[in-house]
Amino acid sequence: MSQRNRQQKEPIAALPAYPIMPITDIGNTLDALGIPSTIEDLSKPTGPGVQMIYAALLDVLMSAPVEMIEGPKAMLMGGLEYKVGYCSGV
Repeated sequence: MSQRNRQQKEPIAALPAYPIMPITDIGNTLDALGIPSTIEDLSKPTGPGVQMIYAALLDVLMSAPVEMIEGPKAMLMGGLEYKVGYCSGV
């Protein structure tokens, strides 16, 4: 590839930052689905809060309660020697 071709590349466009929807719209959507949340939960998310929202979305949208996910995960983790490094990734 020549020097000229390298210089003519177009810059990569920046993707919009999360969230694309306004927080109030996200809150209204969660409310419509029956998932409790506050503006604080959405504007300053914490690990447990995000996990609760994702678990509720799995349950409401896919009919997959947390127990359905955690059961196979526990069986998989039972055979591993070093569980600590893998548990959060599974």
